[in-house]
Amino acid sequence: MGDKDGKRRPMTDVASSGGNRQQKALYTKKTGRGSKMRDVKSVGNFNSIHTKIKQKRPMRAVKSMPDIRNPMRSILMQVPMYAIHGMAPHVRKMSRSISRNTLYEREASEDDSLIPDVIGHQGCTFMLSVAVFAALMAPINFGYNIAVLNTPEDVMREALGQHGSPVGGFSWAIVVSIFNIGGLIGSSIAPPMLDTIGRRRFMLINAIFLTFAILFESLAVNVMTMALARLLVGISCGGTSVAVPLYLGEIAPVSLRGSLGTLNQFSMVVGILLAQVLGRPLGTPETWRYLLAFGAVFSIIQVFLYGCIVESPRWLVMNNEPNKAEKTLRQLRGSDEEESIIQVELESMQALTEQEKKEMTVGTLVRNPRHRLPFAIGVTLMLFQQWSGINAVFYYSTGFFKKAQFEDPYLGTVLTGAVNVLATGMAVELMDRAGRKALLVLSSAGMAASAILLTAALVASDKLNVDLGYIEVMGV
Repeated sequence: MGDKDGKRRPMTDVASSGGNRQQKALYTKKTGRGSKMRDVKSVGNFNSIHTKIKQKRPMRAVKSMPDIRNPMRSILMQVPMYAIHGMAPHVRKMSRSISRNTLYEREASEDDSLIPDVIGHQGCTFMLSVAVFAALMAPINFGYNIAVLNTPEDVMREALGQHGSPVGGFSWAIVVSIFNIGGLIGSSIAPPMLDTIGRRRFMLINAIFLTFAILFESLAVNVMTMALARLLVGISCGGTSVAVPLYLGEIAPVSLRGSLGTLNQFSMVVGILLAQVLGRPLGTPETWRYLLAFGAVFSIIQVFLYGCIVESPRWLVMNNEPNKAEKTLRQLRGSDEEESIIQVELESMQALTEQEKKEMTVGTLVRNPRHRLPFAIGVTLMLFQQWSGINAVFYYSTGFFKKAQFEDPYLGTVLTGAVNVLATGMAVELMDRAGRKALLVLSSAGMAASAILLTAALVASDKLNVDLGYIEVMGV
């Protein structure tokens, strides 16, 4: 390696110079057998860091300076380009394994503590933070509209009734459940629209559409207009459920996709809790329309931040605009990102685009014996999740607690929402530590025990005329 004057510089000088880009990488260095591990931050470009590693211990059959592009490409090709919560630890483990196998040819018994994490340097830039913040307004709004009718149900049924009588139970059930029908419609029409007009424009159109749908809902004068408004809101929220995880996964570096998937799910349950908290102060005969209209605040914020949202580089690659995709990636990754890493990401996106043309359909999955059982298990788990009764809790918990003669139904609803938020955060952590299967078994057992406890409390309250409201809240 030489200077501009043609003289060769020793590798140690190159390593100590640290390069011009000043990228940070975290390495673990052992102080001795059986001793504690300590973290050492090393600053410099990857080639100089790998030179230091090479000097620390002898490597076997190192043919040339380690190049992180190959392991980076392998990781990008294997990690889904979708924001899925709980994915981060598996990505880190995969990164270490691929780095070891690709960068060095060593004995398996050698210590892996000095193997570089080739994705660990990728952080969250300002542009990425703004885009994520704007996108997360949509799942917050989704969760808010799920639970917004819960607490003020009696007030709204009185206000929307005709001839002095409130809206009937069946009619109100249609108003509540039609939101899910809209979600089915929205999630079905979103994928072709996302591929046609792009992620950025779709989210803008969806946010504007949701704003007007929410305002229309807040101005409803009878049960028919309310049902129509809820259908429109559901269509928009169904589009959100498809667009946001896809967009977050396509703009985020591979090391952050799992974390952003967690934020997407967490934002939704926070929106549910927010609607439940505001249900009492705004759920009065005079202010219930403001409670409904409050949801438009999130979609309006998203519209105003549209100028700060960049288009998905993956969509630009899919539409043969590599120059724009490269420019967008530079905005998202920051000016300090290595040129080679940007090119590797672009090449991986192009390769994934070619692979998608050969993706299997649902019919192929069903006919393939290798994929049939995992596909059936996944679908069944999703069905049982919906049949567990959690949606009924979000929609009708206040009315349920009233019929159960609970002292403060509003408090029971808010406690249910708070537990939902805490459980979501705990599940993400436990998912990484205990594994998916163990968590599914434990959560299923917990749901069964809760259902038995709730049923027993309801029967005892009815037959023995005993107040077991707090036990019923625990069951919910």
